[in-house]
Amino acid sequence: MGLVLAGWLGSEGARIFLGACSDLMDRAPAESVLKDLSEHILATPGAKGFHAFRARRLGDRFEVDFHLQVAETATVAEGHAIAGRIKADILRSHPEVVSVLVHVEPDMSQHCKREGHHGGTC
Repeated sequence: MGLVLAGWLGSEGARIFLGACSDLMDRAPAESVLKDLSEHILATPGAKGFHAFRARRLGDRFEVDFHLQVAETATVAEGHAIAGRIKADILRSHPEVVSVLVHVEPDMSQHCKREGHHGGTC
C-alpha cells in the first residue's frame, strides 16, 4: 500500500511541477482561447487586419499583444482610438486578461504578413 501511495504522490508531484514550469516559460493558452480573444479585433469598426497576435500566461491570467492595421489615411488619433476600443472590448469581455498591448500600423502592403488576418487590402 505504501508503494502505491508513493507512486501516486510522485505522479501528482510531477504533474504539478510540469504545469508550473509551463507557466513560468510563458506558455500560450489553448488555441480556442486565442481564437476567442482575436475575434474582437476585426469586429471593431476601423480595424483592417492584424498579425503577430500573441497571448502569454501570467499565472492564471493572460497578457495579449498584436499589431493592428488601420486605414493608411487614418490619423494617429483615429488609429489610437480604434486600438483603444479593441483593448477595452477585450478587457471587458475577458476578465482573465490583465493587459493588452496594441502596435498600430497602416494597412499597406509592406505591413501585410502572410500569417496575419486581414479584412482590408492585403
